[in-house]
Amino acid sequence: MPSPTISRRPSVDRDDEEIFDRRLDETQRRIRRLDERIVRTVATSTHGLLAQLRLLAAFYEESANGAGRRGSLLIQAIAEGVTQLEARRSRSPTISTGLGTSAGTAGR
Repeated sequence: MPSPTISRRPSVDRDDEEIFDRRLDETQRRIRRLDERIVRTVATSTHGLLAQLRLLAAFYEESANGAGRRGSLLIQAIAEGVTQLEARRSRSPTISTGLGTSAGTAGR
């Protein structure tokens, strides 16, 4: 007659594996939700745009097919953020007055 520990062991291993799988699945869902929030956020600061570019690089690293849907959405959000930053910059009186001069555009 097998000992209770031996007969119970596969069940315990299966339970541990199921718990691990559930926790892994929950963690992956949280990561996807956070990614979705970041992807849909239009960054309006240099720091925000740089963070989104880092995330985009991670999307490319994790996928054999490029950035995929999340990466495409993120590219759109980054482009919108750059557009908004540029619009604010062009409205700034100190910057807009120097844009027409050759000295103001040097080094760009």
